[in-house]
Amino acid sequence: MKKNVGFLLWILLSIFITSCTKTYREADAEKEEEIVPPGETYTPEQMHNLNVVYYVPSDILEIENWHYRLSGMTLHIQNYFHENFMRYRVNKKFGLEVNEANPEFIRIHYIKSNRRQAEMQEKNASEMAQEVLDYFKQNPEAKQSDHYLVWMPKYEGAFIKHFYPSDKEGFAFCGVDYTRWNPNYLKSSRAMAAFLTDLGLVLKTFAHSCFAVNGNVGSDADFMSIMGANKRERSTAKSQPIYNYKHYAGTGGSSSSFIAGTPGKIRVPIWDVRYLSGTQLFNEKYSYEPFEVVIEDFKVKSWAGANFVVENDTARAEVNFVVPQDTLRITCKFRTEPADVELAGVTLFDDPWLTYDVTGKRDSKMDEDEMEDTGFDAYGMYMDAVSFTKEGDCHVVEFVYPMVNHLNMLLTETSVSTETHELRLRFIGKNGMAYPHAPRSIKGVKEMRYKYKVTGVRAQTKPVEVPYYQKHDIAEKDFYGGTWGEIVEGME
Repeated sequence: MKKNVGFLLWILLSIFITSCTKTYREADAEKEEEIVPPGETYTPEQMHNLNVVYYVPSDILEIENWHYRLSGMTLHIQNYFHENFMRYRVNKKFGLEVNEANPEFIRIHYIKSNRRQAEMQEKNASEMAQEVLDYFKQNPEAKQSDHYLVWMPKYEGAFIKHFYPSDKEGFAFCGVDYTRWNPNYLKSSRAMAAFLTDLGLVLKTFAHSCFAVNGNVGSDADFMSIMGANKRERSTAKSQPIYNYKHYAGTGGSSSSFIAGTPGKIRVPIWDVRYLSGTQLFNEKYSYEPFEVVIEDFKVKSWAGANFVVENDTARAEVNFVVPQDTLRITCKFRTEPADVELAGVTLFDDPWLTYDVTGKRDSKMDEDEMEDTGFDAYGMYMDAVSFTKEGDCHVVEFVYPMVNHLNMLLTETSVSTETHELRLRFIGKNGMAYPHAPRSIKGVKEMRYKYKVTGVRAQTKPVEVPYYQKHDIAEKDFYGGTWGEIVEGME
């Protein structure tokens, strides 16, 4: 009997040790790590390179091996965007200053702040950015571009957020550094989920620092936009968006709730690739000179077959403008000022006004405010400039938009609410400027944003049976241009 009990205890102990080894194996690998120090010479990869900074509060010490770890994580950011560009055959990457003796190191400027950690909170971003800019003003030969990746230790109140000191400068503040913010953990999905959970947000923040804005792909895509959200927290959690970037590294790597990340499925959408590829870090011929767009005409046509008819012996019901069955044809006639601006393309966003403030209240003022980036659930569509047609001194761009592709998170199969949507455009210049341009306006002036409503309608049984459906009111708007397409006889 004693022999059997001892054997059982041995089995249980073996299972426990194996599970712990699986979870924390990465920490053992870290102990065996041997770092070859960098040499003194760094070589810039491009004409304009990312300024990378390690920015440490005055009252704490830097984290050991910060230069090696942050070099590796910055190189990962560079590789992420290059891979996403290459998905659309855009062979560009932002430049860094790479060490000649050991290319695992890049130049990172160490700045010991005059500010304590309590004075380096998100509300202090403007003063923090100025301190970094002052460093480069005192060392003008060190400045490589107008874009800054600012790593910081992970202290109480440290934050991850972009900031624009001016229309031409972008900061990504990333307060994430600690001993396990380590590029070696990129090799293991469990280690990523345990120690690099903020990596997706860092990638998104860097994109914002280059003037990209929130936007989402639709149900027709086989990936998720890093700039969007497909789900929300429940109402008890104030209905805040669950951003897709959280799926990049995964969660719970050191616990039983482990969910592996899906980094290959969290991507940069095509309109951001086209835009970013023209900006300073990716394009030697960039220009941040602003331009304006005048919309001469904007029309939306509903598909002629976006309706259904039901009838019985005594009654008949016709339902028009049914959202899941409708495919909109949207045309925009516009001109640029100055007229010689070269455009890469135009992005159309269909953005539901479904933003909640931090108290859990619906806040339409945030959706209306052109400086609030509430487009996490805005369905984006991109048309390249080669598809434009010319009418006099104007261009015409056309979008064909199946409404069923939109992931409207608050309109379910049973919802009877009425939700406001807006259609808006972002005109993307070839050389790094857009209209609207994020530091000056994220969503554009209200005259260039076209609102409509979507309503869920209850199912009915009398006088005829009609299933639940959603309909839009575009036909009631000034920008409605009738219907397009023909209904083929016998087509459902």
